[in-house]
Amino acid sequence: MQIPVLTLTLLSSLFTLPVSASTENKASLGTRHLKSSAVEFFTYDGFGQYQRDNLWYTQVARVGDRIEISGQGGWDPKTGALKQDLEEIDQAFENVELTLRIAGGKGWSQVFKVITYVQSPYFANETYMIHVVENMKKWLPDVQPLWTAVGVTDLGAGLVADMKIEVEVVAYIGDKH
Repeated sequence: MQIPVLTLTLLSSLFTLPVSASTENKASLGTRHLKSSAVEFFTYDGFGQYQRDNLWYTQVARVGDRIEISGQGGWDPKTGALKQDLEEIDQAFENVELTLRIAGGKGWSQVFKVITYVQSPYFANETYMIHVVENMKKWLPDVQPLWTAVGVTDLGAGLVADMKIEVEVVAYIGDKH
């Protein structure tokens, strides 16, 4: 799979680490790759798996009756290709939905907290931020969640070129089913 990120040629041995945790299919779009007594970790296939293997982090953790996700950017979840302009925001919100579902959640309907990280100067761009709010209204029509919006100088650890937004959420899923 060809991933459109900056290459880590000199550091590739540091980022290609063996995975010692057992894998087990949890959902058709992702894999549960680690379970302790209190926490289950999941990663979606494609770009999520690439990030797990090369950047050593997971997309989502389920802790009791909560799901917490890593920041989701506006990348294609299969290929890693970054969407452009306002479509990047739309894709980031879609990736949140996917990420919540692979951990057994019902998606945005269970979200109560949102953190958005928006790269400057887009954070000060009214059109851009209005589009973020429009996505919040679309995905959370009946809930006004806790929301923290943070302006940042860089996103994606410099590894996803031109990334403008990351969306991180916390969801309450009730009792495990």
